[in-house]
Amino acid sequence: MTKTLLKKQFMELSRFYFTDSKTGKSRSKGKAAGIIVLLIFLLVIIIGLVGAAAMSVGSAMLEAGLDWLYFAMFSLTAILLGVLGSVFNTYHSLYMAKDNEMLLSMPIPPGKILFSRMIGVAAASLLYSSLVWLPAMAVYWILKPPSVSGVIFPVILLFALVLFVAVLTCLFGWIVAKATVKLKRKKIVAVIIALILMGAYFFISFRLSNILEYITVNTAAIGDFIRSWGYPLYQFGQAATGKVVPLIISLVIIGGVFALTYFIMSRSFLKITTTNTGTVKTVYKEKGYVRKSVGRALLAKEAKRFAGSTTYMLNSGLGIILIPMATVFLCIKSSSFMTLINELPEDGSWGSMVSVIIAVIICILCSMNCTSAPSVSMEGNGIWILQSMPVDPWDVLKAKVRLHVVINMVPAVICTAVLGIVFRESVLSIILMELAVMCFITGGGEFGLMMNLIKPNLNWNNESTAVKQSLSVLIAMLSGFVCAVIIGVAAFPAKSVMDMNVYFGIIIAVLAAVIMLLARWLKRRGTVIFSNL
Repeated sequence: MTKTLLKKQFMELSRFYFTDSKTGKSRSKGKAAGIIVLLIFLLVIIIGLVGAAAMSVGSAMLEAGLDWLYFAMFSLTAILLGVLGSVFNTYHSLYMAKDNEMLLSMPIPPGKILFSRMIGVAAASLLYSSLVWLPAMAVYWILKPPSVSGVIFPVILLFALVLFVAVLTCLFGWIVAKATVKLKRKKIVAVIIALILMGAYFFISFRLSNILEYITVNTAAIGDFIRSWGYPLYQFGQAATGKVVPLIISLVIIGGVFALTYFIMSRSFLKITTTNTGTVKTVYKEKGYVRKSVGRALLAKEAKRFAGSTTYMLNSGLGIILIPMATVFLCIKSSSFMTLINELPEDGSWGSMVSVIIAVIICILCSMNCTSAPSVSMEGNGIWILQSMPVDPWDVLKAKVRLHVVINMVPAVICTAVLGIVFRESVLSIILMELAVMCFITGGGEFGLMMNLIKPNLNWNNESTAVKQSLSVLIAMLSGFVCAVIIGVAAFPAKSVMDMNVYFGIIIAVLAAVIMLLARWLKRRGTVIFSNL
């Protein structure tokens, strides 16, 4: 039974690459190969960046005879990346999977279901942790030819790392499940916790160069501290260099922690998964009901869907937080930003580019908020409810685009105006910046919805599949990013032949034409596709 459950988990993890989400059938070998090649290309880039960092730090540590510290440091990095890559969908994959009720209704011990899901979490984190651990191993072997055990042991420890990452992410999911099982606003709580973790991640990323410099300068002091206060980490680093006893100690510690975590979680798994989670008792108060138009009712339905899914909010609404953060940062660093602009070559003409740069930054951040790209897929098997309602399919599609527009428009318009004022742009420039950003947002919402209609995924067990493993989301976000970059790049040659206000006018006209073409496609072709899904 355990083998069958594990096979099911691995099939779900690989479903995106080998199964067409629209038809439920296997992809052709060409399409599957194309997706895998693209993934490998992205992974190679990341591995190359990590390898460069490992080369700069590793040479100093190996010269000081601190091989174990080198592996200890990169094991921590691999754990951090693995946790951040898996933590956002662990809660849903463990406790909120759509097939939980079906599996629990079968003669299957709940502990086996939990074990298979924990292994699935470990398998998902393998990709993220490998991005750090594999290049770290390769760099070490280049700088110092290893023994046979020095080759085999780090490979074994990679799987131990992944198991430890699974422990951390599963504990996080368990804590969220226990803490929110009686809360009315559990999704918001989960989002806040996730944002705190992401904030810590971005802080570490921005300070990475300083951290690496500090580690290089203070290698001996850091090694003494870890040796004294981080015994398990010290043993792990020693094991990676090819020592047998530290390897046994590390495997026993990690295996014991995993077993203890499984024991703790298994005692509450059945209770949490079968608890009615709308559980806050409320006293009914009679009140009047406000009638809404079809458009407002559908928009409210889309908004509730968005606010009711942690995965949806985090993966399709992160820019809502980043736009104000970037605005505050640029306001604080406005003098430094202008100094940099004025020091660029070409006789100071770069000053006219400030309005374009601001608009491009806002547009790039808005491209991260493509709520329309997974909006059709999020309907799942319940899409028939909308199709059977006495509403025009065009009204349904418009509501999905409007949610995208509302979510992006409010922070984008306010922050664009603030930055325009801070950087002393003219009133006309600010108005044109606002119009360009608004057109970009509207066109992005329509394009994302079009992609999701063409490539929907209605057969999912976990919401993260519809949002994170969606080809339509990937295409929509990348297209938005590329479009914003093109707007910025095209302004460089344009600034020598026209005023930037004229350039904005051209961009607005082009985007307006695209909006009308996309709206026409959605109204004619899109409604037919939606009705037949």
